[in-house]
Amino acid sequence: MLRIATVALVFLGGFVIMVLEMIGVLYLAKDFGGSFYVWTSQIGVILMALSLGYAIGGSLADRFQRTAFLAAPLAIAGIFTFSSRKSRRR
Repeated sequence: MLRIATVALVFLGGFVIMVLEMIGVLYLAKDFGGSFYVWTSQIGVILMALSLGYAIGGSLADRFQRTAFLAAPLAIAGIFTFSSRKSRRR
């Protein structure tokens, strides 16, 4: 059961990051336009960040093997993302 929850958490985390990528392109389009180069740069940066995060997270998961240890950085990132979204609406 823990393995299924972990896989679901990683999948949903990647999905949310890709959604935020699409929203980020809209913010970049105001200053840089919506050209092919803007889209490919944005996608490349997000995929590199995902790859780096998965590699670091995988090594930490192998070392510590506690769900609480790995959930803490994810919760902090979620709170940061949610609070930055709220502040931009005002």
